[in-house]
Amino acid sequence: MQSFLEDVQGYAYDFSDIAMAMRDCERLMAHWRDAHPDSTRTVRYEQLVAAPEAVMAGLVAWLGLPAADPNPAPAASPTGIGTASLWQARQPVYASSVGRWKNYATHLPELLSFREDEPAGDFDQRPADGNNM
Repeated sequence: MQSFLEDVQGYAYDFSDIAMAMRDCERLMAHWRDAHPDSTRTVRYEQLVAAPEAVMAGLVAWLGLPAADPNPAPAASPTGIGTASLWQARQPVYASSVGRWKNYATHLPELLSFREDEPAGDFDQRPADGNNM
């Protein structure tokens, strides 16, 4: 969706580079899940979009934090966000991207098969138990 005009971002148009980055991310996360299984929790974005309160409550419980007050008092002064994502951080959960990849699947067959353990096209059928990516 992004057009990179400079050669320095040429990797973004190379399917083998993209697939390698995707595999490397999964490999890195698998390492940390194996090394620290009780310290790693996976949240599926599709679940967060569908049921944000339930997902957040699950995270709060997993972290051992007290449940959030259902009727919090308004903050005396709004807290600041000091990053480039200021605007985005103030937006509601972005749901329009769920399943958006399907619009491009026929144009990206190389990426649909980047994982040997999943059949092509089954990206949205992964287990939703919170422990798998």
